[in-house]
Amino acid sequence: MHFFRMRLILALIAGVTLVSVASTYFEVLAHRHMLRRDLERRTAQKASSLVPEMELAFTGSPTAKLAGRPRNCVPAKLRSALASMTCREGF
Repeated sequence: MHFFRMRLILALIAGVTLVSVASTYFEVLAHRHMLRRDLERRTAQKASSLVPEMELAFTGSPTAKLAGRPRNCVPAKLRSALASMTCREGF
């Protein structure tokens, strides 16, 4: 009878430990996902706020003046910088 009690207690301790570890793992996973989405949102906001300054820095003219130009007249550095700032799904 004593051996049965010991096995029951150990099984209970193992079960509680397993549930606790699994719960913690999934909580950390959810929090990490939330932080990643927040980082993506903040990065997209920051990138969109930097676009006008970058356009002025690279070309000396705002987007409205660039709209009428052919694609090859817009500097390649500006195109690549703006393309890297676009909002992408999953970094």
